Order: sequence, then C-alpha cells, then structure tokens
Amino acid sequence: MCKIKVQKILNLVESKINYFSNMLGYAEAKTDLIIYIMNLYKKIDFLKFNNENELKYFIYKCLDNERKRLFFKSKKVKECEQVNSYVVDINMNTLSYSDKFHTDMYFFDLISNLSPKQKNIIYYKFYLQLSDVEISNKLNISRQAVNKTKLLALSNLKKVVLS
Repeated sequence: MCKIKVQKILNLVESKINYFSNMLGYAEAKTDLIIYIMNLYKKIDFLKFNNENELKYFIYKCLDNERKRLFFKSKKVKECEQVNSYVVDINMNTLSYSDKFHTDMYFFDLISNLSPKQKNIIYYKFYLQLSDVEISNKLNISRQAVNKTKLLALSNLKKVVLS
C-alpha cells in the first residue's frame, strides 16, 4: 500500500477522534489526538498494510491506547488541581485586604518587565485564571502559541526573581 496523506488518515478516523475527545472531556483533547495522529503518521510503515481497513484498525487501536494514556494523565492533573485549589482557598481566606493589595502590586511590578504579549498572557493565566484555550480565543492565537509564550515569560520572570 503506497503512502497516503495525513489528511486522508485524519478523515478516516475523524469520527473516532471526535468520540474519544468527547470521552476525555477536556477542551484540548481533540487537538492532542490530532497531534498524536500526525506523529504516528511519521512512524507508520504503510507497506505492512494490505488494505485501508487494516490501516484503519491499527490507527483505531493506537488512538484507543492514546485515549487511555490521556485519560489517566488528565485524571492526575485534575486531582492535583483540586488539592492546589483547596490550598489556595485556605491561603486566600487567611490573607487580609492589605496583603492582597501588596500581592497585586508585586505581581504587576514583576510582569512590567515582560513584553506586552507575555504580560497579557501571564495576566490572563495567573491573575484572571483563564485556561490556555480561553486566552487563545481572546488573543486570536493558537493554544500552542499561548503555551510557548507563557513558558518563555515564566523563564524571564524566573531570571528576574533569581537575580
């Protein structure tokens, strides 16, 4: 079987991707599965498959395994977020108004050293606590660009704090 294009593979398994992304239940699940398919495409030896159905079955199995991996990964993240939000709630309840004011001043002073794009992303992510998807929609950029810019900004902030 000759090499086929990524788009054709995505069309073959689109319903399965949609089904699995709904099962996973988080906003970036479909994107994660599509990226997985694109990486899988690079590794597949298409000559091993006699027909399209064999290829489709193989990709379904791989997608199912990836779905399971992503499920357990997101489950761990949710558990950590619950613990962290509980700790934050306790800490926020113990802060006085003046502590919150000083914390806000320190936050805005710290991010003033960043580029405008980095500043916006850090503000949305950590001050307003928006998700990467919400930030990407607000700024009209991709989720990956949000994540990349956030990591770069955090790296810059780390340098500032440690110096």
